[in-house]
Amino acid sequence: LLTTYLGQRSGTRVLNGQTQRGHGEEIRAAILFCDLRNSTQLAAALPRGAYLDLLNDFFEAASEPILSRWGEVLKFIGDGVLAIFPVDGDPAAACGLAREAAEEIVARLAATEEPPLRCAIGVHLGEVTFGNVGAPERLDFTVIGSAANLAARLSEQCKALDQSLLFSGAVQQILPDAMIPLGRHDLHNVPQATEIYTTESQTV
Repeated sequence: LLTTYLGQRSGTRVLNGQTQRGHGEEIRAAILFCDLRNSTQLAAALPRGAYLDLLNDFFEAASEPILSRWGEVLKFIGDGVLAIFPVDGDPAAACGLAREAAEEIVARLAATEEPPLRCAIGVHLGEVTFGNVGAPERLDFTVIGSAANLAARLSEQCKALDQSLLFSGAVQQILPDAMIPLGRHDLHNVPQATEIYTTESQTV
């Protein structure tokens, strides 16, 4: 039950007693944030039940490529998905799995019909705190830090650049092959301009 609601890694930590607010560990991870495009219009156009079915189809399409590659789906935020691929000593492996999962998500959604679904995915590599945050009566087990924020901002930038998938320069440094530079961009609440990339498969 804990795995279903919290994920494998988070559920195991809670089961082992890591339930104190503010308790966490510093980890390095590839962070993936996936957002459903045009969700406001879809919610307005569809009956509530039909929109709920569509949202669940989206979450399934986004989650399966992550979970099948040992990633951790941390939470569903409205119409978004936050996931991590912990480095565990091999940043190239973590980034590679995140890229494969992101590309599969895009491909899965591109094959949907009536209505066709589109996503906006940001992938970043960085340090985060993995642990408990919240109020004394209601805790959440998630990742906290500027690296997680940058992944979400990359997802937002997809809409401005009309892309489905964007990577930070930190990921490109680990996986330089087949990366297409899109220049430096100012992202909301990110102090410095960010080098942004996409992959060749997304520009065809």
